[in-house]
Amino acid sequence: MVVATINALSTVAPENPVPPIPQYSQFFEIILPPSTQAIRAYRGYLRPFSDDATARRVLRTLVADLPLQVFEGRLDSDAAGLAEHPLEPFLKDMAEPCTVVILEFAGKEHPRAYLVDPLPNGRASNNHHTWWQRKLSIDGKATPQLCIYSANQFSYDPSSDLLPQFLDQVSTYLAKHLIFLRTRMLHMRRDDGTLRKVNSRKPWQPVNTNQLKYSKKLYLYGTWVGPVAPHGPAAHLLADDPDSECHCNSGELYRDCHMQSDQLLTKNNTGGTQ
Repeated sequence: MVVATINALSTVAPENPVPPIPQYSQFFEIILPPSTQAIRAYRGYLRPFSDDATARRVLRTLVADLPLQVFEGRLDSDAAGLAEHPLEPFLKDMAEPCTVVILEFAGKEHPRAYLVDPLPNGRASNNHHTWWQRKLSIDGKATPQLCIYSANQFSYDPSSDLLPQFLDQVSTYLAKHLIFLRTRMLHMRRDDGTLRKVNSRKPWQPVNTNQLKYSKKLYLYGTWVGPVAPHGPAAHLLADDPDSECHCNSGELYRDCHMQSDQLLTKNNTGGTQ
């Protein structure tokens, strides 16, 4: 488990006015956190939606699994003829900025992203696409790594700079996360770990976090739109090619990285029947 610390004020004094990531000039370099293998760290903000109407266009496009336009962290869509989605009335005040920390690594390992604000917060606002085993302490708060994509399912264009492509992916993830936050409903966790919706709310009703105090089995959970990569040891064993990149984004082949541990975990969880 990685537990490193980042101070919000630990910035690197710029030697020239050129931003470190020209396509994302709102990001600046910060001092590397201890206890990581990163070579550089950046902090900045992303605002996936310009307004509510844009968020609704993007929602329709994500559900239809069609390409999105991404420019400096802003998403939009020119897809025509898409049907209105029933979640659209929930998408209000969507032009929310998200503060993000990025870690860059040497070699084959992919960058990592951490959402500082709005911070994923346990049963109130944490989606299933976070990695708490790789958490950092940022501004004194435990902050999970975001599971932006699986390297088994996504690859970069080698003819373009990697970090802007990564931030395009982070922006898309944050768009989905903001939709998740706006569509949260009260759920109960079953004994098998799955969630069951226990009540609904109307679009004009605010999300009520006070409901969580009645039971530790209660969660506020929203809708995660668009395709989802396989997750969990058993799913990876079924879906991932041993000779493709590992889903953990280490840059190593699956057979040389998580395949053995996935096999062990799956065997233990099924009593050796698989």
